[in-house]
Amino acid sequence: MNAKQWLKRYFLLLGAALVLTIGLVVYVDPFFHYHAPNPELYYPLNNQRSQNDGILRHFDYNAIITGNSMTENFRTSEADRLFGLDFVKTSFSGATYREINDRLTTALDTHPDTKLVIRCLDFYGFFQAPDALRQELGSYPDYLYDRNPFNDVKYVLNKDIIFQRCLPILAQRLRGEPGGVTPFDQYSYWSDQFPYGKNTVLKKRLELQKPYVQESPVVHLTQEEADRIRANARENLVQLALDHPDTQFYCFFPPFGGAYWGSLWEGGGLEKTFEAQRLYIEACLPCENITLFSFLDWFDVITDLNNYKDDSHYGAWINTKMLQAMAAGENRLTRENYQAHLQRVLDFYSTFDYNTLLTQEDLEDTPSGPQ
Repeated sequence: MNAKQWLKRYFLLLGAALVLTIGLVVYVDPFFHYHAPNPELYYPLNNQRSQNDGILRHFDYNAIITGNSMTENFRTSEADRLFGLDFVKTSFSGATYREINDRLTTALDTHPDTKLVIRCLDFYGFFQAPDALRQELGSYPDYLYDRNPFNDVKYVLNKDIIFQRCLPILAQRLRGEPGGVTPFDQYSYWSDQFPYGKNTVLKKRLELQKPYVQESPVVHLTQEEADRIRANARENLVQLALDHPDTQFYCFFPPFGGAYWGSLWEGGGLEKTFEAQRLYIEACLPCENITLFSFLDWFDVITDLNNYKDDSHYGAWINTKMLQAMAAGENRLTRENYQAHLQRVLDFYSTFDYNTLLTQEDLEDTPSGPQ
């Protein structure tokens, strides 16, 4: 065989290998970039940033639960039952408001009949720039989000996708295992994997024997921060609701734990946080298809550290309680009550004795928490 023939066969074989590899990834499509799950294959859901966009594009649903890690312990089976809808859950741990809003835009563009979106509005997101993305969380998979076929090479010729995703999925099929997808009740769910209580939440403070002391002067929003918050609300929630008037948005402020509020009080940032929340509320209330819920006055829940694995993350029983409240129309914020609500919670967190958290009874030996 001369050199010319050898090169010809080499490139033919190389081309065939590339076609087969690309075909394999497109057929399995573990991140649902091209199509819905193949019913003959079993797909583990375990990569939020890479799989959520495909879930929102290609799965069948008419309702969504989304937000940051505060939403990970929701059970869609409970939401289905309470609201009479068919939910998917697409949590984005550590995500900015922009990232969540971009994925919701995809969802509502591809599923215009979506009836309800349940979305968490965490306090960290208030102060972000409207276009902020968490690049430090790892490589941002733009190639999965856009419609540019040329950068799909990062997906279809990705060795991790081929060897750690596609081949194991096909191997399961060859072993005769049934097809399907990780249930959304289990996707991102971590509630039974951690201990709860004072000794977990306040571990460092207890080790240092450091009581809560207000050490810093009270700070307030600057004009620049206020403008950023209004822009964030407008660009990353309100405009989407206005563009989709037939979709209802149930947006809630989560019950961060007493340790979170204690640290804010200690550092002088308590009033600033509620000023930011007020601006966000006032930006959203005029929009008729946004319903706001606040669980900041669940004082018994928030001051019981047995509900928390750290200063902000609560167990699944709190997610259940929030779903039940929203379905019943409880804890709603309206034009008539939001100012009184904000004043009530500010008064409580400004005067609460946070050192009682250091001495409360601890139940961290039960990882699943109180049910």
